[in-house]
Amino acid sequence: MSAQGEVDFEALIRSPDILKHVRHVLPDLVWRALAGEQHGSSEAGDDPADLLPIQVFDWGRPLDRSEPFIAALGPDPAAVRWDLDGWPAVPEAGLEAISQKYAYGRVELVPL
Repeated sequence: MSAQGEVDFEALIRSPDILKHVRHVLPDLVWRALAGEQHGSSEAGDDPADLLPIQVFDWGRPLDRSEPFIAALGPDPAAVRWDLDGWPAVPEAGLEAISQKYAYGRVELVPL
């Protein structure tokens, strides 16, 4: 984990266009075929574009990858989990910085 934290991604990618955008953000994307790893995966060196839909389970990325990943997803469902070393101050809400190991937040992104 970095000095500030890391981010984990889970997603279901169904579209070649969405896959292209996500791979631009995460070129070495960790994924497996929806039917299971035995049907294709990043670990096996398969091409995810040939095996859509795919499931993404990509962990331990730098925090700055979260917003580009979310923007790349379009209508596909996903979850993003931030694992932080603490929470930053939010003065406008009256909150001070909190230094606490294993502070985390999770957001489910569901298409409308």
